[in-house]
Amino acid sequence: MSYESVKAALVDHIDDNVAAWLALEKVSSWPADPALVGTFEILPEGDEHWPCVAVTALKSVDADVATAGPPGTYMSVYDMVVTVGCKSAASDIESAASGRDRLLQAVRNLLKADPSPASGVRVLADMSGEADAVVQDARGRPAALGRLNIRVRAVESIPDLEAYGVADSADVTLSVTTADGTLYTDAEYDDDTVYDSTGGYDSGTEYPPKP
Repeated sequence: MSYESVKAALVDHIDDNVAAWLALEKVSSWPADPALVGTFEILPEGDEHWPCVAVTALKSVDADVATAGPPGTYMSVYDMVVTVGCKSAASDIESAASGRDRLLQAVRNLLKADPSPASGVRVLADMSGEADAVVQDARGRPAALGRLNIRVRAVESIPDLEAYGVADSADVTLSVTTADGTLYTDAEYDDDTVYDSTGGYDSGTEYPPKP
């Protein structure tokens, strides 16, 4: 596991399951299911991405990896933040805030009720949440953000580099052509392609240089 893989596991977990928990928090039809759940460090651009859920990683704490320890399987804990955001029509501050609150609660319920997004990954119980004051975006519409601060425990393997060996040498073959010589591309010539059925270059056929 790593920062990237732990974040990806959380994103898939939230994306696949938050809708069911969000349905319990809805009043009428607000808020909509998140239009975007992803691993990004800044909030997304474009109105089509809101409501949104962003998963970011802050740091990792090695739980049982001794300094200079051997490769193997270990346990690490990641400090992470799940940010949710909702926008509403101009001057409708209440909808932005309530949408944010319900989306934040839905994500929290999901992570507490089903804390294992993947094998070897588990969201720990000591999570905290906070909500910001509603602000206006560049077009004057209310935008409300909230965050869950969570800790994620992950089992991860550190590879043994010696098992891969060391290459003593390597053969590299290059081919060149003149400006007016044969040029191989992946473009088609009279229904023939430069690539053969195995995905390699069809070296048995020469094609004219492209103009």
